[in-house]
Amino acid sequence: MSFFEDSNFEAFRERWNGVSRHLPEDCVQYAIYIINERLDNAHQRLHVQEINSAAKELRKKYSQDYIWQEEEFSLNLIHNEGRWILQGKTNFGDCIADEWLIAWILRELSKKFEDAWIRLYDTQGEFLFIEAAKALPKWLNPEIGRNRAWINSGRLIVIPLQESHAPKSLTTAEALSLISSPYFQLIHSRSMEAEAFRRLSNYPQEIQNNNHRAIVTIPRKLAHLLRKNPLYIAPAVEAFYLRDPISLKHLQNPNPSTLRFPPRDLVTVSVRFTKFLYAQIQSQQFAAPPTWATAIPSILTAAGKEKTEWGQQNAKALSRAEMGMKVTSGFEMVLQDAQFRGRKKVQEMQVLLEDVESGEEELPNDEEIKGWEMKQDDETWLDVDFREFQEELEGKKSKDWGDKGAQNNLRDIVKSFKHFMDDEGAGVEGAGDMMDDDDEDEPSDGGSETDDSFDSERFQKSMETFRQMPAEERPKALAKDMEKLLQELGDEDLIEGDEEDDEMRNIMNGMEKELNKAGALKLNPQDSDAKQVGNSKGYGNGRSSRIKELEKAEEEDEDMDESSDDAEENDIDYNLAKNMMDAFKAQSGMSGPAGNMLAQMGIQLPRDEVDEE
Repeated sequence: MSFFEDSNFEAFRERWNGVSRHLPEDCVQYAIYIINERLDNAHQRLHVQEINSAAKELRKKYSQDYIWQEEEFSLNLIHNEGRWILQGKTNFGDCIADEWLIAWILRELSKKFEDAWIRLYDTQGEFLFIEAAKALPKWLNPEIGRNRAWINSGRLIVIPLQESHAPKSLTTAEALSLISSPYFQLIHSRSMEAEAFRRLSNYPQEIQNNNHRAIVTIPRKLAHLLRKNPLYIAPAVEAFYLRDPISLKHLQNPNPSTLRFPPRDLVTVSVRFTKFLYAQIQSQQFAAPPTWATAIPSILTAAGKEKTEWGQQNAKALSRAEMGMKVTSGFEMVLQDAQFRGRKKVQEMQVLLEDVESGEEELPNDEEIKGWEMKQDDETWLDVDFREFQEELEGKKSKDWGDKGAQNNLRDIVKSFKHFMDDEGAGVEGAGDMMDDDDEDEPSDGGSETDDSFDSERFQKSMETFRQMPAEERPKALAKDMEKLLQELGDEDLIEGDEEDDEMRNIMNGMEKELNKAGALKLNPQDSDAKQVGNSKGYGNGRSSRIKELEKAEEEDEDMDESSDDAEENDIDYNLAKNMMDAFKAQSGMSGPAGNMLAQMGIQLPRDEVDEE
């Protein structure tokens, strides 16, 4: 009896149903408000309906065949607090291109209706401000930025702070009141707007550039389904990408009669994806289900007989068959797993398949399929050479690689990061301190750049030398490096301070005397503690011998400078080692900071086993 036929399978399913098998939801929300004092309530509703009709036409013109990752862009007419507004919410999943397509549609809509004020935000907040971070003034931060970004007449409009009010975020009603006020000055910054809408510069051409066509070998029934509506590919890829043992259950059955798309009557067709969807499914390692494991060899045999260059054609046929296997498996999952049944596209596919199986709908024959467009797009945008990628990160000039948009985004990210790292005025507020254009060219008061620079190459060489050094020499090396560091800092900075430093030093000396009287600074542990650590199972007998050496060092003549130095060194070493051992023991054999630090220095300790008692 297989696992899926076992009675415990239902209990397993119940446990899985309590766990979300979807990626974290990423949504973009949007709303369109009308600010026009000449319109009464009835005319305002008519005007909003006119805007909704224009939005549908715009979407139909530019994104009718666009494959949305999760949900499509849509607007709903609602009445709220005496206003007629259009609002919507779209789950774009991991495909950020969907979010920017919505931003472009709304911006184009605002150009046609000057009295429309559009609010656009996602689960991260004001994402237009995030995109325009380099050009934002210092006062504009996430704590007070909500409801301050608006799109009007194709422009980015920002609501500034009110002089008579404390800095805070605005409610929607407060923001609309300020926008409506003829006495309140709004901000329109061209530099801020250029940064915020930078990704929209290639639209609407970018909508077509986001498509990718691939030739795959799939069952004829599935080819008919995709011919009816190419947008069905999105939920199938999602189901394949988020597969789990339950959704794979149907594919593991070797009986092809249980499948909606058994691997027979196969045809080779061109399937349209978005680049994001294609990358998701192409990158997955997937073992062939039993039915496909027997079908793929026959596909390769047929391909070899048709062409004289058997090897080349065989490799191409194998690639198409493997991609077709993944696509078909995704459709099997989305149609047979209960978690997808409530979706609109899944219900549409079920109806089409019922028509085919009942004979009401005929499948396309070979002649019809030959008339379909067979297009295979170049896949070089998937390839990124590591050497060229490294050159891009280092700012060196290199030839173009991968997707052009990805290159530009990477270059902008690296440029912004370098600008932040070079800005001596950037403080604990992060990038916010460097985003003010007015301070960009001002000299820093913190000294020259070389004074505070960090030599990573020197640090790596020092760490490598330290790892290769014998264990007994490492404490002396650390002391020597510390002495060298103190000399570099200068005696005057450490000893000859001003009056405040002297006062603080006197206070610290007094505290030290009091703590010494109370025994709080006594470095040497009691004998009972030493025995307990030495006898702790798992650290080995080496700890006991080390403690005996410490006790012996304590008994030596304190008047001899050399002996005193050794004793002091042993005391410090012991306390440091004891703390390190306690931290390592607290890890209970798991990974932790103490174990990682010791491993970096080439020290491997055995796990602390539990006493049998």
